[in-house]
Amino acid sequence: MRWSRNVSAGAWILRYPLPKRLAPGRYRINVIAQGQDMSRSLSIPVRLTHAAIRAKGKPTVLVVSSGAPRSLPHLSLGAQAKVSVTTAWETADAVFTSRSVAAVVVNVDTQSIALVHSIHILYPNVQIVAVTSDPKRAVRARRFGASAVVLASKNFDAVLSGTLSAIVAQQFGR
Repeated sequence: MRWSRNVSAGAWILRYPLPKRLAPGRYRINVIAQGQDMSRSLSIPVRLTHAAIRAKGKPTVLVVSSGAPRSLPHLSLGAQAKVSVTTAWETADAVFTSRSVAAVVVNVDTQSIALVHSIHILYPNVQIVAVTSDPKRAVRARRFGASAVVLASKNFDAVLSGTLSAIVAQQFGR
């Protein structure tokens, strides 16, 4: 089965709906990008199943760090989930390599709302918790894919920990 799509220059995230009545099995997606005088191709193996992939192990909460230790929230999730710190550049890889990501925490004051949007497009089932001190930025974060937004306050760490605990409990029954 073949289908193609022309895209404008600079497009890097595309959504392709799967053909109807596609049988489970192993497939190969061949991507060919052509410009005026150059061409690149990539072949991506894909395995389709009817069953959902079950998460294994302890749920992971990814916290996107800007590099400054003070910018990291103090999360108290106990034995409920593992907290892992990643950079904005490594976020997509970290979500992809872990089957048990419960949530990704993004500080949209130090990172960008575009990061929230990119994570949401790449991984629509992953819960994104945006952290900000600006109410207008909170509204934009929700519009661009954040599942929850926590505004900075005196009890910020407790509110963020409670929000993440609820997400982990909802997704993993813990």
